[in-house]
Amino acid sequence: MLNLFWVYIWAIFLLYLLFISSSFLSKIHFSNNQMVNTRSGGGQDIPSTRRAHIVNQQNPLPPPPPNPSMEQFLAAQMQLLQNLTATVANMQAQQNQQAPHAAPQPRDKHRDFMSHHPPTYSHSVDPLDADDWLKIISKKLDITQCTDRERVLYASGRLEGSAADWWDAYTAAHADANTITWEEFRNSFLEHHIPAGVIKLKQKEFLALKQGSMSVSEYRDKFTQLSRYAPNDVDTDAKRQDRFLDGLIGPLNYQLQSHTFPNFQTLLDKAIGLESKRKELGEQKRKFQSQGQSSSNTRPRYSSSQSFPSRSGGQGGNYQQNQQSQRT
Repeated sequence: MLNLFWVYIWAIFLLYLLFISSSFLSKIHFSNNQMVNTRSGGGQDIPSTRRAHIVNQQNPLPPPPPNPSMEQFLAAQMQLLQNLTATVANMQAQQNQQAPHAAPQPRDKHRDFMSHHPPTYSHSVDPLDADDWLKIISKKLDITQCTDRERVLYASGRLEGSAADWWDAYTAAHADANTITWEEFRNSFLEHHIPAGVIKLKQKEFLALKQGSMSVSEYRDKFTQLSRYAPNDVDTDAKRQDRFLDGLIGPLNYQLQSHTFPNFQTLLDKAIGLESKRKELGEQKRKFQSQGQSSSNTRPRYSSSQSFPSRSGGQGGNYQQNQQSQRT
């Protein structure tokens, strides 16, 4: 396309030169006619009418060609331009036939996959770490747009340690490892690294979960983590709210049970707000109690001997003696 552009520029330039040349030649032709007329006079001063008659007799000239009109000139130039365009098109077609376009290089999908920094997996105490790893790997494989076979190869290449040993043993025992699909890899991986017995134990732990001494935020995190083992118990927002409310401590549960919330997040926000308010009231109560104790410690104390004088002496003692003397 770039070569064709320059050819057009060159053609226009040629047309311009042709136009200039035609103008220049017409001027030269006119000058030659004047020079011939001047020389035919022999240097004598001959009248113009007689000189022209003598020149015509001595050197008869052919009649001049008729001057082309502007329309004829433009038509000739357009014809020349069309011929040039056809020539360039033929040259371009021949060039395309001789040098066909090279096939595009295939995209290196593995390099694209590694550019997203996929994590590795070997083993974990928490079985759901294996599920988390598989989800992350699946997302990165989707971004790379891998085929089913490429997904198996790239994902298994990120296994390390005991997980890599498991995969080596699995492929060695397989009838044809090259036919393993992504669905088969996914199901086998989850079955091995997340046993059904562990899932049942985690389900029971979730159903027995209580807030206890945890804050509402800590309880929420634990609730979210264990709820993945019991998806059927939290598959609706209403079930999720009921299960979360049952695990809250008594005061929060009592204050929230009488309300209806549009979604789980609203319930969570309300529980966190009530917890913060209860902490604030508790701190104020402890502060008031501490101030009351300090004021009671600074109050003056009086002994019993100072407040109430003994009756054994003084006026009371004389009264008892008088009574005894009268009786005798």
